[in-house]
Amino acid sequence: MAAPTVDVCLISGARPELLSQTLDSFQSGLIKKLTVSKCIANIDLFGGDESQRQQCAALVLRHFRQAEVLTPPAPHFTTAVKRVWEKTSQSIVLHLEDDWLLKEEVEPELLVSKLNEKTRAVKFLFKEKNKDLQRDGKFDIDWIRRKFLGITWQKKSYNRHSTSPGFFDGDFIREWAARMDLSLDPEKQAKPPFNPHLFEYVSRYRSELVAGPTQSELIVDIGRAWRSDHGVIKQTVGGRSEWRADPER
Repeated sequence: MAAPTVDVCLISGARPELLSQTLDSFQSGLIKKLTVSKCIANIDLFGGDESQRQQCAALVLRHFRQAEVLTPPAPHFTTAVKRVWEKTSQSIVLHLEDDWLLKEEVEPELLVSKLNEKTRAVKFLFKEKNKDLQRDGKFDIDWIRRKFLGITWQKKSYNRHSTSPGFFDGDFIREWAARMDLSLDPEKQAKPPFNPHLFEYVSRYRSELVAGPTQSELIVDIGRAWRSDHGVIKQTVGGRSEWRADPER
């Protein structure tokens, strides 16, 4: 079977110690089995200085010789995601961020074959998702709950989507990018009630979660430990996310 042809999108901070681990793990366990049409990487000045950002750029070019590396003057997570997604052109896109490890080797043909008219994303399962595929099912579902006097009296399911690593239908994420509100977190605004124009679109389609061949989690979030070590916390209020110094450090 021919290797799937994909565009690769990468969202990164200036954290070469994390990015090197991410790229090495995905290269050895997945990317080596793909035909990469192009790679678009956005490296923001987050978590490091300009010299560290240049180290990250060198790492990207080591893995993807023809990569387009974007180094904007000011960091902005949503703008970064929108920018790289809009630059894709392939029917399949592999989206990566700089703080994840792929735990074991996977067969991309099996993963991309899950993309279809109904399923527009295939996402790699991780611990913090708190999802048991046998118990909860393979699709990423959340609930809109209505309460009265603290008691849930009505709930309705919807298809949930995230920006963690995975394969996406190319047309799907390009339309997602087109509907983004730059003032909101790119993932949070795909949930109600923050960006109805976006939610109306993405909720039409499913996101399938996939575990590892031998392990329940396929990827590991190494960004949490980095934030803890560096005294950084992520706060999300009203669909807007900010990374701030931990006041207790």
